Order: sequence, then C-alpha cells, then structure tokens
Amino acid sequence: MKVILIGVQGSGKTTQATKLAKRLNLPMYTMSQLLKDAIAEDDVYVTTEFTLDDMRKGILAPTHITKYLYDKIKDESFVFEGYMRTEEQAKSLSTNSDVIVIELLLSKEEATKRMLSRQRDDDTIESIDRRLESFYSNINNIRNYIKVHQVDAIGDIEQVNNNMLYIIKAQGV
Repeated sequence: MKVILIGVQGSGKTTQATKLAKRLNLPMYTMSQLLKDAIAEDDVYVTTEFTLDDMRKGILAPTHITKYLYDKIKDESFVFEGYMRTEEQAKSLSTNSDVIVIELLLSKEEATKRMLSRQRDDDTIESIDRRLESFYSNINNIRNYIKVHQVDAIGDIEQVNNNMLYIIKAQGV
C-alpha cells in the first residue's frame, strides 16, 4: 500500500502522515527528509542543483530530483508526504493504481497562520508566499491526472486522521 499526502504547507501533512503510518504499520517518508539525507550523503545527482540553503529559502527542488528520490522508494509500501507538487510528478503516478492520494484541504489564510506559528527557519513571509503560490498554481493540474481524495485539515487531529483512514479502507486496501 502506498499513501501519499498532499496539501498546502501548514496543512498538517507531517503530523498526519506520522500518525497514519503508525496506525497502518508502514514506514513514513517526507520529501524534505529525503532531500536532507541526499545532501548530507553528498548525492551528486541532488547536490549539483539543490542545497540546504535552497530549502531554507522555500525553493522547491526540481522535479527530476524529487522523482529520482521517490523512485528510490517507490517499490515499498509507505505513507509519504511532500511529493507530487507538480503536474509532471502527477503524470508519473497516473498509471499507478496502488497509490492512494489524499489532499489535506486548508485555506491560504489558515496555512499562513499555521506556518508563522511553528517558528521554523524556512518559514519567512517571502518563502511562505512563494510556496503557497506554487501549491495553488499546481494543484488543479495534479487533480487532472490522478484521483485525489480530499479531507478537511481543520479540526481535531484524531478526526482528520480517522477521515483519512476511512478513505483508505474504502479503497479496499
């Protein structure tokens, strides 16, 4: 089983992915951690074009790099967040019927509020605006290529997680 959580930054993807992975007894991956690990390991395919400084500035890794990192784990079962932010990435998954994609829905205003409250180095107004603009400009194209189940990210963490689990079970997995 492969579950991919997508959603605007601040929608709770990491929190929900961690909780869901425990409930499903699956490993949990984040694109952010895969990128940091590749940079720490000096993976030249990644480091020739992308750095930790880029991450701190809120710059998204190029699609061919994220696809390269995703391809390293794609044969496993997992819960994954932080992948599939572009139409090209969605196209690469469009024929993969064993992937369940869940989008955590959150307004731009609430996402900004949440990101500013978490006090991370890479959560500046400029980087937040850049990431939100990128997400909202790509999400409809992503939805055109793959089936995306939507869950409201506002509310109790446990209820949001239960809603995602219901979707997964409804898929017959």
